[in-house]
Amino acid sequence: PDAPLQIGMNMVHFYRMIKSIKKKDNTLTLFIEKNDPLKLYIQVVQSGEDKKKGIVGHINITLVRPIIHSQPSGYNDPIIVTSKEFQKIKQLNKISKTIELSYKERTIELYCNKEGVYSKKVILGDTEDDEDDENSEDENEEQVEEYKQTFDSEQILDLVKTASTSNNVQIFITPDLPLHFRTNTGSLGTVDVYIKSKETI
Repeated sequence: PDAPLQIGMNMVHFYRMIKSIKKKDNTLTLFIEKNDPLKLYIQVVQSGEDKKKGIVGHINITLVRPIIHSQPSGYNDPIIVTSKEFQKIKQLNKISKTIELSYKERTIELYCNKEGVYSKKVILGDTEDDEDDENSEDENEEQVEEYKQTFDSEQILDLVKTASTSNNVQIFITPDLPLHFRTNTGSLGTVDVYIKSKETI
């Protein structure tokens, strides 16, 4: 039997090829011809139409070797926020190219600053304060710098799309390890995303 074929493609080009598919299109077929292994053919056939007809296009592909990464380990317990709460980070869109993320007392703060002109922050997690605890303020001040890293805004904001497929988002934050997000995507399983900060790249 032939060895499994590992391929790569430009996702922007692939999207342009399939975005015109309509509800009346009954069958989408992806195939690679043995005598032309560097082209992925895309055939769209409408309901009731001869399978030999339809619209056929192709996109150039490259043969690639799979890259296997070992998952980082040693994370603390996650902060769990609802998908609806996580959607609040969209408010930081287009403010700055970077997001400063800090963590203390089970609370996550995401902060953007527009060149000193204006700023905005979003707080996730446990935001309840115990006003009766006289030492709480001092403890918080000691832990403000416990975790503070800078990330590309695009990488963080793109997670909103993934979060919309799940009821909640688990956020794992541990010093010296990449920021770890986990969502459940229904029957597809679990999606884990690891993002390194600018300080650790």
